[in-house]
Amino acid sequence: MKGMMEREFIAQLVIILAVSLGGWMMLVQPKARQLHEMEAVFLAVTNNSSEYSDVALQDLADMLTDGRQRIDEIDERNKLAENTTLLYSLISGIGADNDVMVQSLTPGTRVIRTGVTDFSSTRIDIVLEGKYEKISQFFQAIRDLPGFIRPFSLTMKPAGEVGHDLVVVNLSCELLEFPIPENLNDIGVFP
Repeated sequence: MKGMMEREFIAQLVIILAVSLGGWMMLVQPKARQLHEMEAVFLAVTNNSSEYSDVALQDLADMLTDGRQRIDEIDERNKLAENTTLLYSLISGIGADNDVMVQSLTPGTRVIRTGVTDFSSTRIDIVLEGKYEKISQFFQAIRDLPGFIRPFSLTMKPAGEVGHDLVVVNLSCELLEFPIPENLNDIGVFP
């Protein structure tokens, strides 16, 4: 009898295992496969997400605004090199404001320089006459002109007798212009 019970027990155990395995294959396995597919889609979306945090978007907007302001500033400063008539009137005005006589202002030819940074330069030779302190004030005012000005030669000599407080100044400088690439002009700014 004992042998019979063992066989029945083993048969029932096999039936229970078969039903469990069949149930797992019919119900659990498709759900597990579906869960794995959903995990793969979730990972793909997470790794390729085009959503950014509000902080990241604000940082990007601030960076673009700063870049736009710098481009506008360079563009504004380039205008002085493009228009030597404007330079002449500004220097004449600074001279009049500081009691310095602008005896001559001679613009040279525009030279385009290429290299690491492409830019153009226009040499300007200026002859001034005035008192020492007035010439100093004149130079401080020139520093504030809205352009890229690079002085490279300066000579001073007395304008008259020894002890006379007038001097003649020969100043040579370059007006620089840095072209802005077309694609930088297209940078937008977030509100």
